Parts: sequence; C-alpha cells; structure tokens
Amino acid sequence: MHKTLVILVGMAAAALVPAIGLNLPSTLIDGTSLSMTNILFIPLAYMFVLPIALVFGVPMVVLFDRFNLVNVWTAMGSGACVGAIAAIVIRLPAPPVPRDLLVDCPLGLLSGIVFWLVWRWNYPDRPPFSDLGSR
Repeated sequence: MHKTLVILVGMAAAALVPAIGLNLPSTLIDGTSLSMTNILFIPLAYMFVLPIALVFGVPMVVLFDRFNLVNVWTAMGSGACVGAIAAIVIRLPAPPVPRDLLVDCPLGLLSGIVFWLVWRWNYPDRPPFSDLGSR
C-alpha cells in the first residue's frame, strides 16, 4: 500500500479510539448499559476527532518517517501530544481543564498505538529503530 494511504488509514483507525473512548466513561460511571444515544454519539465525536488527528498527527508521522523514527514509542508520544493539543483546543479561548488532559492524553496514547499497529502491518520488514521486542 502507498505510504500516504497507510498514513491516512492509520489516522482514520486511530481516531476511532477517542471517538469511542469519550463515550465510555459516562456509561461506566453511571453503570448504565450502552444505549442508542451512546452509539449515535460515536460518529459525531469521530467527526471532531478525525480533523484533529489529521491536522496534528500527519505532520508528526511525516517528520518521524523522514528520519526513520516511526516506532511504538514515537507513536505513543505523538499520540499523547495530540491528545494534549486536543484538550487545549476544545476549551479555547478558556484555559485547559486538567480533567481534559487526564482523559485526552491517554486516549491519544492509545490512538498512537493503533496507528503504529496499522503502520507495522503495512511495513513489517522495515527495520525498526527501537520497536518493542527488537532487543
């Protein structure tokens, strides 16, 4: 698969994590079952998450790929950074709320892992810089 397509598919898959993850805390905290409202919220959240992933995540991947540094560590770090950026952007012009950072950074980190899995699936023979298990 062409590298541009791999990046776009990876970003699309990674954006699903926060779109689903933003919906789960209310369901888990309230102890309610997943309702139709919760399920319909996922595509709505996805429409907001995907542009953030594309605008901030794609340049990071392109930069890391340029230096052959796309690995699980850079993917997790970049994902957490994009999560922090999202937490700041959603509250503008007000300052970010610490709770947003506590939710968005781990979701971004998980998104980075999902992106990395898509990347490794398409480039399994590429020599990793410091992937897990390469030691």
